[in-house]
Amino acid sequence: MARKTSAQNRRPAHTLARRREILDITRQIITENGFENIRMRELAKRCGVAVTTLYNHFGSRDELIAAVLENDFRGLYGPLSQKTADLPPDRKFISRVVYACDNILAMSDYTATVLTFYFRPKVDPILRSVVHDYVAGDFAGIAQAIAELGELQDWVEPADFGSDVVTQLYAIVIIWLQGYMLPSALHPRLLRAGATAFAGVSKGKTREAFERIAADPLSAIHDAATASAPAIRP
Repeated sequence: MARKTSAQNRRPAHTLARRREILDITRQIITENGFENIRMRELAKRCGVAVTTLYNHFGSRDELIAAVLENDFRGLYGPLSQKTADLPPDRKFISRVVYACDNILAMSDYTATVLTFYFRPKVDPILRSVVHDYVAGDFAGIAQAIAELGELQDWVEPADFGSDVVTQLYAIVIIWLQGYMLPSALHPRLLRAGATAFAGVSKGKTREAFERIAADPLSAIHDAATASAPAIRP
């Protein structure tokens, strides 16, 4: 997975601006044509740089695509994770799903490209890791918070659980992209599915909280927004 090094953080402002421009153009091409159609020579021409510049910045084609995806996932969800750090597990879950769903609906073409690639039988492990691991780690963190409350079932392994929940929710988004679900149904369907999973691995008051979300996801959205709107809109 592409990571910012200390050397990258010390790059001049114009170099960082050029890097952001390359990432933005690559993202546009991904949305328009998919991952497979990214060609370094063509991308360099569109960006107005030499091919060697792309390799110097990113190392390889797959690392460039991974940098685009990581920039999106961390840029969108990193601030949200920080703002909701002190919320109870059920509220953390609502904030993540609602915010993610808002972005999915706003970027349907890009979402379709990313998730179609994610569910392919053979997928580059670097790129899959970027799409999967950040979100899975976030859900695993919620499961760990439940464990710290003493309300996680003993048989649950948070990392595996987080991975399973992400895959399930991504599959529901694919159903919507295929046209089998109205856009208005996506928020409640994702909330209900995820809350059901969390209720199944929880006990005590945490289980009750997730059961309430599963039973009435629209009310859960309203209640969370009323209590703390910035947690959903960073």
